[in-house]
Amino acid sequence: MIAYLHGFNSGYDRNSEKTKACAKIDDVLEIEYDSFDSHDRILEFLLNKLQPHAFDLTVIGTSLGGYYAAYIVTGK
Repeated sequence: MIAYLHGFNSGYDRNSEKTKACAKIDDVLEIEYDSFDSHDRILEFLLNKLQPHAFDLTVIGTSLGGYYAAYIVTGK
């Protein structure tokens, strides 16, 4: 499964080219988060959404979503 995290002031769009490309590889986990929320609240929200899929998950993103993807994967 692939978790695609959208960028700042954006949203999850299953019809975007990025999402369609991911769907050709694996199932895509739809995650919509408030990019205007605080870092800690966004991280907590994302971790709660991702936890049930933790053993079969690739986390990617663009812009702010890329930052959170890297933070989640590396812990930094």
